[in-house]
Amino acid sequence: MKMKKLLLFLALVPSVCFAQDAAHKAVAEQLNPYVYKILIDDNVNATLMITPQGALLFDTGFKESVGALSETIKQITELPLKGIVNTHYHYDYVGGNAVLGKGLEIAATAFTMGKVEGEGKPNSLIPDNPMVFKGGHTAEDFVVPMKDFKIAILGDLLFADRFPYIDIENGGNALKYLDIQSELIKMLPEDMKLIGGHGRLYTMEEFKKLHEDLQATVDIINQLIMADESLENIKAARPLADYSKYDWDFVNQDKWIELVYNSIR
Repeated sequence: MKMKKLLLFLALVPSVCFAQDAAHKAVAEQLNPYVYKILIDDNVNATLMITPQGALLFDTGFKESVGALSETIKQITELPLKGIVNTHYHYDYVGGNAVLGKGLEIAATAFTMGKVEGEGKPNSLIPDNPMVFKGGHTAEDFVVPMKDFKIAILGDLLFADRFPYIDIENGGNALKYLDIQSELIKMLPEDMKLIGGHGRLYTMEEFKKLHEDLQATVDIINQLIMADESLENIKAARPLADYSKYDWDFVNQDKWIELVYNSIR
């Protein structure tokens, strides 16, 4: 009787798969029987979906961490990878293509296909559709809503608990980024779970709160720009001190101010 209760308990607890090499690790969190969120090096997310025909991988992390990612995938399923989807072109999302994507179809938007060079370059075009969002994080970012599973892959249109990075040099814009988030909030059901490009799983409620806070920071920065303050003076004034919880090593308050300033100017 005790063993039956234990087995029932284990069946109800999301499984966690963990693999590491000398320098890298990949930890998988089972969201349902078919979908796993994989956190690579406590930073970048990939997503694995299991189908009867094989496994489909969304984003591949860095090339340097692909060994740990590959081992975690093997712990999850014996089925072979049947394809890869890249949400956008940044190296921490396409770096593993060259290793994991050999002989496979690798799908991406036209912009991503044009930016990735060499081995692992995507070879299958994702056509323009309502889930290809332009001019936010990069020139093109692909969102994957799995409505039957109540899960959506947002890529870097969601940085969990962080100020986002905006790739302005490659078509991104902080104001457009927030506009896209607003579109997603209207579009996605309330019970969706969200896999962003970095960090933990998000609820729609948490996504709305993050969006509201980011919009508030943009409004603060814009007011200072309208008052003809320079970028240096805005940073020196520390106007986003109340939002310091969103600081991280790549985008702190000063960097976010710079990204917003350059998006507006």
